Amino acid sequence: MKNQFNYSEAPAPAPIRIEQVVAEVPGGGLLKDAGYDVVQTTPVGRASDGKYQVIKTAKVKEKYQSDATSLVVEKGSGIAQNDYIAFDGIAVQVTDVNAGADKDTFTITKLTGKTIEVGDFVYQAAAAADGSSSKAAPVVNPIGIVDDGHFTAANGVVAYGGNGDTPVRIIVAGTVRKETCMFGAEMESLLKGIHRV
Repeated sequence: MKNQFNYSEAPAPAPIRIEQVVAEVPGGGLLKDAGYDVVQTTPVGRASDGKYQVIKTAKVKEKYQSDATSLVVEKGSGIAQNDYIAFDGIAVQVTDVNAGADKDTFTITKLTGKTIEVGDFVYQAAAAADGSSSKAAPVVNPIGIVDDGHFTAANGVVAYGGNGDTPVRIIVAGTVRKETCMFGAEMESLLKGIHRV
């Protein structure tokens, strides 16, 4: 008799992102469904309804040269068409997202005068900003980062897109690994208690 057996490869282990937790929100909080898989160390803030909301971030995969109209990032950022992205005080709208097998390419208005190196991060902004008369601001005020807080969390994913609001752990003070965390220097300066090492 032939065995009914299917083999599935184990998923690649999630990288270590958090080094030390110093303080967290007692009891955690409810994270609004972000529409994509949210991983550890994604920055969050309070939405107007009292729930926590992610600030989407994207790690740059190919160097961005000043005045280019496309930006190549790693997959999994959750940034969608019509979102605003910010870097170094300037925020522009994403007019299209071309999803590739191993990268996403955003069509954007020019980030005039900016060069973004591989490994830098852009983040989701509340509105467009030119960097001089108006400065970019995150979609919500960042207060911490997310970590596991629900039984469905697995392999570094703390909340799955489409699963609705999810209880998560909210870390407000601690250290994270610079190489694997989900935000860059600009967001670190806004997260007063979280430091990249």
